[in-house]
Amino acid sequence: MVRQMEYTLEQMTDGVIPHLMILDNLQDPGNLGTIFRTAEAAGVTGIIMSRDCVDIYNPKTIRSTMGALYRMPFVYVEDLRETIHTLKEKNIKSYAAHLDGKNTYDKEDYRQGTAFLIGNEGNGLREEIAQCADTWIRIPMCGQVESLNAAVAATVLMFEVSRQREDKPFQKLTGDRMEPLLDLTKEYGLVLDGGGARGAYQIGAWTALEEAGVKVCAVAGTSVGALNGALICMDSVENAQKIWAEMKFPESWMWMMSGCSICLAKMEN
Repeated sequence: MVRQMEYTLEQMTDGVIPHLMILDNLQDPGNLGTIFRTAEAAGVTGIIMSRDCVDIYNPKTIRSTMGALYRMPFVYVEDLRETIHTLKEKNIKSYAAHLDGKNTYDKEDYRQGTAFLIGNEGNGLREEIAQCADTWIRIPMCGQVESLNAAVAATVLMFEVSRQREDKPFQKLTGDRMEPLLDLTKEYGLVLDGGGARGAYQIGAWTALEEAGVKVCAVAGTSVGALNGALICMDSVENAQKIWAEMKFPESWMWMMSGCSICLAKMEN
């Protein structure tokens, strides 16, 4: 006898940058199976389903997953609203796929913890579930089409996350999953050494950290690192890049910089 592995919400969210699908009252077994299959391909870390979703062990669902059922973590939950609240406490932002969405799906940043809410094929998301989402998003469509099949809409959203995270620094490929090298829920300090032109590299590294969503709360530096520390505390990558691009100073200034040291706490606005 083969025993299906049992998963928990913590396994889907801890130690990785979460990429979750939340399914509300999905009823078509083919749709559910297709979402499972596509989720594995798009790097989804887990699928959360309301208890009234179609049975995952429906024969049609199993066939549609093409084996992904046995590899993709999933859980059924009694209360989706409570689950979404729990995700918020873990700094996971939830997006409701909704016809009244304010922004198109590709205008959001999914490089942090992300969860998409997908509703019933005929009625969409239940209002009380949609209201729990942090943001409502929509998929723009041409012609007279009013909505997409639930599995198709989910596919569009899942692969947008995959696209945005594809070239994201500070991750490594472990097996068939992207694993973070840094915990983006924590704050970090930077230590910058001296070395003249090395300061330009430091600004480039800071830019990469900013783009990856790494939170910097403190900076310590010496020599040119001290100057860059001050720039970092000003919290403007663009200004720092401009200063370095236009910097011109005599050799005597380098001697002045060599004795400079600094230890700063980066303050929130």
